[in-house]
Amino acid sequence: MTVTSTTDSVPAQTEAHTIVLVGERFQTSAALPGVRTVSEFAATVAAGEYRGTTHPVEIVRGQDVSDDALDDLRATLARLGMTDHVRISDDVESRAADRDVVHKHNPENVLLADLRQLGPQTFTARLRVDGRNELLQDHQTGLHVQGMVGVEAARQMFLALFEVGYRHHWPSNKYFVVWNSMEIDFENFLFPLPASITATVLNADLHDPSKLDFHVRIEMQQSGRRVSCATINFTAFEWDRIGAVEQRRAAAAVTNLNGTGRSAT
Repeated sequence: MTVTSTTDSVPAQTEAHTIVLVGERFQTSAALPGVRTVSEFAATVAAGEYRGTTHPVEIVRGQDVSDDALDDLRATLARLGMTDHVRISDDVESRAADRDVVHKHNPENVLLADLRQLGPQTFTARLRVDGRNELLQDHQTGLHVQGMVGVEAARQMFLALFEVGYRHHWPSNKYFVVWNSMEIDFENFLFPLPASITATVLNADLHDPSKLDFHVRIEMQQSGRRVSCATINFTAFEWDRIGAVEQRRAAAAVTNLNGTGRSAT
């Protein structure tokens, strides 16, 4: 990642009347102007900090903010009669992508929300990071979100575009998706603020339904600039075809391991 100046590494300050909420996983970001954790903000609301303010406060949803947390905040604002003073942006509503679309079993590992197809070759989604995500369990460093989250979001996006945009053309086929190559440029840090992802299909070879080849570009945007850009080549194999290949290569790997004098376990 190329950093052109010190100021490029830090997100622009949020306007005073806008507050971005983040979850506890990203509490270090709450030191930034205009960013608060959900629990911290809820406590200040309950203490009456925003009661009687002359400038309405708009709440924007950052990362690791659950629907339940927003519902609780709405209830608190309503109970205190502060819904005119503190407004939760309509933009906070989002729907996580279906787990089977992004090939994940656990809902906290789904990184996409509001998945949409804009045209034959273009798909968009919002980044939605749960603090319990598998990639965040080891540690959190600094203000940014780990780069592997961006890599996994790109992986989920190419799977999603296949599942939503292409699989239905061959409903009787069962597919196994394999990525062949990935090149990614990180152009800025990804912060726990709202972010969007756009996937563009650059080429799709669909002549053989048992082996569908794709070349795609996946870009992540945040705060008006591109954070990362990935180009990915992947293939969707019909299950019977790839299953036999995988079985054969797995057996060969065990045989070759034994041939080196090592014992297979």
